[in-house]
Amino acid sequence: MANYPELKDRVALITGAAQGIGAETARLFAAQGCRVAVVDIDAGNGEKVAAAIRDGGGNARLFRTDITDASSVETCIAGIAQAFGGLDIVINCAGGYGRLATVEDMPIDEWDRTVALNLRSVFLICKAAIPLLKKSKAGRIINVSSISGRTVHAASSPAYGAAKAGVTQLTRFLAFQLGPDNITANAIAPITTLTPRVAALRTEADIERIAAQVPLRRLAVPEDHAQAMLFLASDAAALHQWRRARRQRRPGDDVEDLRNRTAPSAPSHLPAPHRPVSHLVMHRRPPAVPWRLRRCRICATNVPAHPRPPRRAAPKPSISAAP
Repeated sequence: MANYPELKDRVALITGAAQGIGAETARLFAAQGCRVAVVDIDAGNGEKVAAAIRDGGGNARLFRTDITDASSVETCIAGIAQAFGGLDIVINCAGGYGRLATVEDMPIDEWDRTVALNLRSVFLICKAAIPLLKKSKAGRIINVSSISGRTVHAASSPAYGAAKAGVTQLTRFLAFQLGPDNITANAIAPITTLTPRVAALRTEADIERIAAQVPLRRLAVPEDHAQAMLFLASDAAALHQWRRARRQRRPGDDVEDLRNRTAPSAPSHLPAPHRPVSHLVMHRRPPAVPWRLRRCRICATNVPAHPRPPRRAAPKPSISAAP
């Protein structure tokens, strides 16, 4: 297992930590020296995970929480801040669905429960945790999405797939909005993982069939995903962000120098603070004799386009005189 000494004494909140991927993630983060908040509505199994970590010399505490309820989440975050003094890492592992059904046959309450568990919970946890993460020197948000949020297959729930797709897009917004606060946000999208629950529900033939679709010809185990999340929480992933936000102008930036260095002849029809580098590249030195005008896709203004090279006329066939 990789070693990340910088994680020692950092506080990690892990939802769904009573079993499966969440439980394994809690154990691995505790082994790195993190102080782990085991967040789950299943107090029995959650306390077992926390107790096992403490028995192994780690620091873990159970916070029984209904992550679909806003007041319960706020109480949980306040308790973590009081118990550990802050928060550095948020990992949203909780998720799942109750039954397979088509959109036509799915009960509305089943849809609501699935979306609340998989998407609303991520929003509530992140919203409540952001003020604490802004105080951290290395804030991290890691969300567990799913391959079902990226593709469609019969052995998944439409509500689950739609919610996980929402988790992916929410992670993009988090990365974009929290980057200036030195908080990274990333998501992993596992395929079927061989957790105890999956092993109990799937037959051996099902597992072999699913594994045959994986290039490595095996299903992932919870530790595979936990190791990936360890890396994303470490300082080695300090610049790993779902989408790198376009750098905004800050006081003291020499915009004219940046403009002149990147595109010497860029037109100045936009105010200087709103001229990103990629936009300046589109407005390269205009030709001496514009061949035509084109509309800029960013600012919707007409700019001169470079002339296209003239087309070569097809050679005329030579006609030789008849003998």
